[in-house]
Amino acid sequence: MSALFVAPLAFTDANSPAPIDGTTVGNLNNDKPGYVWRGSLGSASFTIDLGPDPVEYDTIALVGSNLRASDGVRVQTGTTTDVSGYDSGTVAAWAGKKPKQLSAKTIALLPSIRTDRYVRVTITAPGHPRGYVQAQRLVIGAATRTYGVKFGAKVNFEDRSPITIGPGFEDVDRYDVLPAWDITTTGITDAAWRETWFPLLLEVGSSSGLLFVRDNRAPRDLANGCRLWSHHFEGFR
Repeated sequence: MSALFVAPLAFTDANSPAPIDGTTVGNLNNDKPGYVWRGSLGSASFTIDLGPDPVEYDTIALVGSNLRASDGVRVQTGTTTDVSGYDSGTVAAWAGKKPKQLSAKTIALLPSIRTDRYVRVTITAPGHPRGYVQAQRLVIGAATRTYGVKFGAKVNFEDRSPITIGPGFEDVDRYDVLPAWDITTTGITDAAWRETWFPLLLEVGSSSGLLFVRDNRAPRDLANGCRLWSHHFEGFR
């Protein structure tokens, strides 16, 4: 088992099918959970452009979706928009058990590092009761891996609902309760710290989202803790 961390790369839309309900593919590049992308069931796909300068990535995650376990996700990459490089084929959007309070996350771990400029995600969701597919965030990047988290890791539950108390009353402005991990890790060498961890932490700081998967043996299993780990992703649950 190993844990992995991924800082999101920036991207732009690359002539994707038109989203619906006034949403845009660019919303998937935004850490604010209220900015979503929606696709029609007949053309639920998008292609993104990572830019002319080569960047490395081996992890692609579709976060905060309304996909069911029976729905499918296909990831393709390529040097042109015909994405004729890597093809994952259609795989289950997720597996395992998902509490109704949580949205779905699909995490694809590619077999090797890619530098292809374009990435296409195609969703198959026949008969979806919502009549559309939706996602909040697309995370693409190169994973920083460890041997795993140390014993004592735990899940906390953050409730940021404002509570107002006055003479004879108590009022609650209810917000979602959010899970958050409290972990430590070990086995990081000086070279790994300088070459990998320092740039990662310098990139995300305390103001950017970070994808955290505590066990890469089951990357699509929500019961094994695949989720976005950052208080700036408070709506992604």
